[in-house]
Amino acid sequence: MTRKEFLKWGASGAGIGLTALLTSRCKSTSSPTAPATSKTFTSSSVQSHTHTVSLSQTEVNTPPAAGISRETSAVSSGYSASHAHTFAITQAQLTTVMNGGSVTVESSSADGGSGAHTHVFTIAKWY
Repeated sequence: MTRKEFLKWGASGAGIGLTALLTSRCKSTSSPTAPATSKTFTSSSVQSHTHTVSLSQTEVNTPPAAGISRETSAVSSGYSASHAHTFAITQAQLTTVMNGGSVTVESSSADGGSGAHTHVFTIAKWY
């Protein structure tokens, strides 16, 4: 095989490989993943632990006039005392989230055995 033939075949092979690669990347056999209908938010870490709270899309899209108040997840593993906090978000804050903004919400105070403390949640639209 001459050098010219070698370069011709090599260039042809590279072109075919590149075309196959680009074509395969443009095709998708799966549908886009739908956004989650709820999201679990994790609080700031205080006294070496965090809590979580979940909100649904419906709660954000149709904020209740009284807002939402619920208990956070409890902490027991690796902490001196099991405890939870109250998470309360207002209708105005939910409306801000619905419109694409983010809000910070401070939990109620609780004593987990190492002193009273609060946690902060940052809530933003996820869908």
